[in-house]
Amino acid sequence: NGAAETVPNNQYAYFSRGANDQDRLQWTMTLDGSGKAELVGNMWKALKVAPHDVVYNTVLEFDVRVEDPAEFQAICLDDDLISQDPGFDCLTFAGYELGQRRGMDVRPGATRNNIDQLNGADINNVTFTNMKFPIGRYMMLDEAEVYSVEYLAFIQDQDVDRSAGSSTFDNIKIYEDNSSLSISIDGASVELGTYQNGYKSQDSKKRSPSKQDQDGHLMSFDGSSVTLVGNHWKAISMPEHLLTASSVLEFDVSVEEEAEFHSICLDNDLVHWKYDKHCFTFAGRASGQNRGVNLRPDYDIGAVSETISIPIGHYLKLGDGETY
Repeated sequence: NGAAETVPNNQYAYFSRGANDQDRLQWTMTLDGSGKAELVGNMWKALKVAPHDVVYNTVLEFDVRVEDPAEFQAICLDDDLISQDPGFDCLTFAGYELGQRRGMDVRPGATRNNIDQLNGADINNVTFTNMKFPIGRYMMLDEAEVYSVEYLAFIQDQDVDRSAGSSTFDNIKIYEDNSSLSISIDGASVELGTYQNGYKSQDSKKRSPSKQDQDGHLMSFDGSSVTLVGNHWKAISMPEHLLTASSVLEFDVSVEEEAEFHSICLDNDLVHWKYDKHCFTFAGRASGQNRGVNLRPDYDIGAVSETISIPIGHYLKLGDGETY
């Protein structure tokens, strides 16, 4: 949370599921005192850190350079010295064995338990790559849930040649991202909630609502702007507002890369019924896919910002005195 912490150089063996010892006790990480940690060879090491409560908006950020890829390389935040698998306390971010990993796999091309290829990167052996992961959302923590951790663990798994594999970490940070979105309601600026809820779809009353959202993908906020990259079905809480016949939804939008469809909604719950008229699809390459009202014939949204003004009260067919 912005405060630097000096972590004692007491290196504990970090165990795999079933308390199997994977570590080479005679080998240790090199800590240079400036924030860097260097691993050479097969290592499963943990450092004890000050207790930290991981919540839904906790972020794990670090710079990493992989000089010699191992079978897999991972970083973990844990409450003990045992890595559970399947589990959500480790992130596998590098390594040449795509079938092997610990916890969640963010490597591009990984096929097992890959929660978020978007945040993965092709890491090289020359420069440091900055990696930023919404670890609280990866752990699937709800708005009121807390997971207390006190170990920062590093895995460089190399079983074939235990002396191979090399990586260096720097600038490791754990913090809460409290950014939020501001919108205007009847001329007054209103700051919305920070929790990004999953927004579900329902096409048939005979079926349960289906999850469409990607937990690990988070929208980014910058004042009155919100940016989406990748697959999103997200909803943010706002103060209750009664829509009337004269209500208008207006916004500026640019689409740098088209998805199948792009929509914006005003809803009173977290499920969109297929025929509800409070969602508006304004862009997208799949002409047969949309939610609610399809506005695409009227717009050709590209990388240049365009203003869209929607008479939402009209589409909801609200009469005089009626509200939604």
